[in-house]
Order: sequence, then C-alpha cells, then structure tokens
Amino acid sequence: MKKARNYSLHHADNPHIDDVTNHEGGRCTFMLDTIPDECFREIRLMKGDRCLFTIGVGRNGVRYEINEEGEDIGCFTLWDDEYS
Repeated sequence: MKKARNYSLHHADNPHIDDVTNHEGGRCTFMLDTIPDECFREIRLMKGDRCLFTIGVGRNGVRYEINEEGEDIGCFTLWDDEYS
C-alpha cells in the first residue's frame, strides 16, 4: 500500500519548518498556536502538479475549497463532527 507524502514549502532555515509533524501512514498534525498571528496554514491536496483541494486553518477559523482540477475529476467533500 502506498502512503501519502507530506512536504513543506518552507525553506530549511524557516522557524516554522518543524511546526507540522509527519506520522506513519501519511497523517500529519500541528497545534493551532504554531500558526503565526494574522496567518493561516494552507494544506493542498496534489496529484502531480495539479492542486485538487485546499484547506486553510487559522487561529480564527477554517476554510476549504475543491479546486477546478478536483471538480474535473469528480472530487467532493463529506464532513461530520467527530469526537476524540
């Protein structure tokens, strides 16, 4: 089974390079307080050089969007409230 890969766009000397932790199985985590003030952390789902979906997480909320490339191949979202 292939596992998803997760990459940062930050240069190695950026102080936020280690803010996102990669775990086995392609899962990543980060704490909201690692997002700089007045910023959001954007996460992109890529297939090759095509961006299918983006999600932006900020200290004050979240936004997400299926991009045109994702719509072209039939991507859609499902959401639910999960309890940990």
